[in-house]
Amino acid sequence: MGTMSELKLKFISNQSHQKSAIDSIVQLFNGLPRIETTFKLDDEIVSNMPVDTRFSEELIIENLNQIQEINKLFDTKTQVTQLEVNEGLVVEGVGNDSWRFPEFTIEMETGTGKTYVYLRTIYELSIKYGFLKYIIVVPSIAIYEGVKKAFDITKSHFQAIYGNHTVNLTQYDGQRMGIIRNFATSTTTEIILITLDSFNKASNIIYRASEKLPGELKPYEFIQKTRPIVIMDEPQNMESPIAKAAIRTLYPLFSLRYSATHRTNPNQLYRLSPVEAFRQNLVKKIQVVGVTEDKCANNPYIEILKVDRQLKATIRTNAMDKGMLREEEFVLKQNDDLYKKTGNDLHKGYIVKEISLKNGGYIKFENEEKVDVRNSIGPSRKDIFRIQIRETIEQHMKMQQKLHEKGIKVLSLFFIDRVANYMDDDGVIKNLFDEEFNNIKQRYKNFKKYKPEDIRRAYFAVMRKKKKSGEEEIEYVDEEAKNQAQRDAEKDAFELIMKDKERLLSFEEPVCFIFAHSALKEGWDNPNVFQICTLNQTVSTMRKRQEIGRGLRLCVNQNGERIQDEEINVLTVIANESYESYARNLQNDYVEDGEMEAPPKPTDATRKSAKINKNIIESKDFLSFWGKLNRSTEYSININTDELIKECIEKLNNTIFPLPKIVVEKSNFIITEFIISLKSIKKGKAFIEVNKKNTENAEEDYSSTHGCEEKDDLSKIHKDDRLRGFVIAEIVEKGEQSEVLFGNGEKIDLYHPYKFETEAGQVPKSKTVSRTVEFYPVFNIVERAAKETGLTRRTINRIFKEMNEDKKKNIFTNPEGFSGIFIATIKEYLSNHMANTINYSIIEDAPAPYLIDEIFPESITYPQREMILGNQSSLYDQMQIDSDVEKNFVEDQLKHDNNVIFFFKFNPKFKVQVPSIIGNYNPDWGIVRIADDGKKKLELVRETKGNIDPKKLRFSNEGRKLLCGSKHFRALGVDYRFITDKTARWWDAEDLSNQQTILTPESKKIVNITDYYIKNYKGREFKDALPVFTLKAACGKFGDSQEIEPDGWVSIERKGLKEGWFIAQAIGKSMEPTIPDGSYCIFRPVPAGSKDGRILLIQHRDVTDPENGGKYTLKRYTKEIKFDASGKETKIIILKPENDKINPIILHCQDEDYENQFQVIGEFVGLYE
Repeated sequence: MGTMSELKLKFISNQSHQKSAIDSIVQLFNGLPRIETTFKLDDEIVSNMPVDTRFSEELIIENLNQIQEINKLFDTKTQVTQLEVNEGLVVEGVGNDSWRFPEFTIEMETGTGKTYVYLRTIYELSIKYGFLKYIIVVPSIAIYEGVKKAFDITKSHFQAIYGNHTVNLTQYDGQRMGIIRNFATSTTTEIILITLDSFNKASNIIYRASEKLPGELKPYEFIQKTRPIVIMDEPQNMESPIAKAAIRTLYPLFSLRYSATHRTNPNQLYRLSPVEAFRQNLVKKIQVVGVTEDKCANNPYIEILKVDRQLKATIRTNAMDKGMLREEEFVLKQNDDLYKKTGNDLHKGYIVKEISLKNGGYIKFENEEKVDVRNSIGPSRKDIFRIQIRETIEQHMKMQQKLHEKGIKVLSLFFIDRVANYMDDDGVIKNLFDEEFNNIKQRYKNFKKYKPEDIRRAYFAVMRKKKKSGEEEIEYVDEEAKNQAQRDAEKDAFELIMKDKERLLSFEEPVCFIFAHSALKEGWDNPNVFQICTLNQTVSTMRKRQEIGRGLRLCVNQNGERIQDEEINVLTVIANESYESYARNLQNDYVEDGEMEAPPKPTDATRKSAKINKNIIESKDFLSFWGKLNRSTEYSININTDELIKECIEKLNNTIFPLPKIVVEKSNFIITEFIISLKSIKKGKAFIEVNKKNTENAEEDYSSTHGCEEKDDLSKIHKDDRLRGFVIAEIVEKGEQSEVLFGNGEKIDLYHPYKFETEAGQVPKSKTVSRTVEFYPVFNIVERAAKETGLTRRTINRIFKEMNEDKKKNIFTNPEGFSGIFIATIKEYLSNHMANTINYSIIEDAPAPYLIDEIFPESITYPQREMILGNQSSLYDQMQIDSDVEKNFVEDQLKHDNNVIFFFKFNPKFKVQVPSIIGNYNPDWGIVRIADDGKKKLELVRETKGNIDPKKLRFSNEGRKLLCGSKHFRALGVDYRFITDKTARWWDAEDLSNQQTILTPESKKIVNITDYYIKNYKGREFKDALPVFTLKAACGKFGDSQEIEPDGWVSIERKGLKEGWFIAQAIGKSMEPTIPDGSYCIFRPVPAGSKDGRILLIQHRDVTDPENGGKYTLKRYTKEIKFDASGKETKIIILKPENDKINPIILHCQDEDYENQFQVIGEFVGLYE
């Protein structure tokens, strides 16, 4: 087909759902030291861990509970106390040994990057902990070929992330046993890819002695001695007792199980459900075209095959069998009821009235329908195929016409269950496709020049045999492979379609219609499959989730870049059953797979698009409002670095860091500074100087210059692993502008060297084998935190240096655990500072960021989204809604408000730019309404939420996005506010709404309480008057039982007052927005019962509140009970502020008398106004 430019898929390294899955595995082993010197056994085998050694399960359980809590996988009251394990004998006939190992589960929806995640996890585990040996076990040839392809296409991507860290993948081959020895003895990271069938019975080659492996060890014993980490892809297909025994026979250190449809979930670490994948737009939306017999004609398909002399007629028709229509043959005689024979509702009334041999034979039914031998009635299976093929081609060409200018090639996938229907010379499917393609292509310029054979390709398992006569006999594999010959044919077909995966994405390759056997239900997918058509003789029996899985992945363009646009990423299924049936069966698949919640059901592709109201969009009011909204803004952030550092330090000093519980290594903590400088470039060689010096020993200072070429690795030249990643990618010789680019993304030029600090690479002084340990080498946490937060190394260094010494030392005992908390804390407080200090301004004379037709096209389809009808005020006659809150707001508020001139839901493409650490923001509603005075027109943006308390918003960053959005629209002069569907005067401006902002309290007028003191309070005490104290005085009177007179008494209209109630002024911002600084609060004595969750005034001998300087504090009280690894109970009281910027006060209660260490003075019941 000639040469063509190679299209390479590009991968995104920072997708949060993938990073979370990877981090969940890596953090499971926090506290485990890296194996700096690999274990060596007999025959020089390199092992992850000696066979007679195990890591601490107590540590793993503790980490597992923390990870499950972070990922919200369980109720914190039901923590894991024992690991779930695979335990039992090895494969029967191989030995009588028993093996036990823990299993860990990762659930990820199809199309979200499961294979990418576990391949990258291998890199992370290898680098962080020194684990070198992995076995990837798959249940089928299809998945086997898919994993091999994924490894090949991600290799360069991972090299860009991890430098030249070597990871090799070897395909298991029973005829090449030498690969097993290479795997076992290699000191680099090694993976064996193997199917379960290759080692699940004693007769497998892997269990036999081999001449290619000298010595006494059999192939499987080499693997056993490496204590491999086993990665199971689609483990639900490997849960039989035989399969479990086979996995045990490998002697795994542990196993990682990856699937979208687990049957069991031992020690689950991460879960990305179908619903979350849908909500986060990580997969395509789905719509369905249902093609059924009753939609093809008014009459059911009936064809007479013959009429015999006994006046019995043999017919072919569609019968219902277990809920599905199948073509079957029946014999009819006089008075037979066809419906009773077939169960097909379309046959009701078809009772045989007459059978005759005249004119070749005919049947007449009581409903007056007549069918003869020459003319069948109704649509045949061939007719249904034709309509499905026509719908698929039409949908394909429309989609390609729409996406061609965006550089996206459209693919369609046809599933067929009988290969001969395509491959034979008179193959009905191939012939129908050719006819329909030639008819339809005339209307689409991109396809006019092609013949059908140019744009279709088939991938089938075909077996070729030689007859005795010498002729070649061809046999098609219609079922799943049952013998080796069929498996080999299947493997050839899968290898071919994998090889063509990227080629099919290029416009230079005309093939865009793919025909494959229905057995292609797993292992292969292509991101640009936009149509899937099932051309089966019967209604497809493939599970719908498997079927759509071949096309769920987000599409890519001609640069291999992933496209995130949800209007583009729509998968259309052309099914040989009704839309209702398909949608119901798909939802049932989710239920059968144990999903608590299924994504919205797919959309009927015949559903009408939403149409725009031209009277609104062309109106002056709309154009004026859009003119305001569609202006470019820029933001500035003014972070108070000292305040940020102070807050981070306070939080970190009150944080409990995880402790290690297994073997670690001791080492010095030495900071080393590296400076990489470009001295000159001559004749293509870059002369690069590397300087390094450390804080402990000046004699170890180092400086050296080398002439380097492209692909040279500085870590090898200077023999220092800390330079890993500095591989020369490009040398640019341009005189004074010369520069050198490295593979890790850094660059240097003649005037700008690159500097960094590291603590990595220190040689341990000693090794201790014990339950607990003190120190071992740590990485450069300052460098890592600076990269992840965007703060300067100087700022990060200040935070670390100014922490309490007893907290800082945790970095030596558990670097990974410490760094995770350290970086997450800084990110949290940095995000708050950004949201609080961000300011937007209009960029004058800048072009408008959006075209009006792009945001408001004439018609919009919303696949797999709930739609509600609009009215005369809505921009579209239908609109998409994402929640009941949105639905109620439209139905109960907007539609019934006669003052609303128009309203619209913002297109998802309309984004408010905010800092990347927070994420972009898409607002909800744009509204123009006549004001209450009947004259002024209000231009409003409203955000609808289920709760207007920012602390109860669904995601931690959601509140920050709303605050940024508020400031953005304020800069544009547009009133912005977030509301619920029950907010009465939702059109009121923000400053009139008494509504709190997201992160800072709205200023409230604080009363001067002395103005309200009353003289004549005698007889009114605690009836309609309360005493006023300072907090200090209140604590003295009610805590220390001192006789202290109140400052005064005030009137109060409140029922239920009792003796002991009082009023005191709160000082400080810790309880904002609930209690603004300076507010007067009403308190009552705490009634009996649980104090949890209440806002309490507390006096404690060990507390000094930084806001008031006293031994008392006003905070929300919570009590937690934790258990350490030994089972010892620890009680912790947390006095939590309402303001996220203020650190909680944590009381560690070690003795039984802890409750006597503090006194509750009173409970906050409300503000005095």
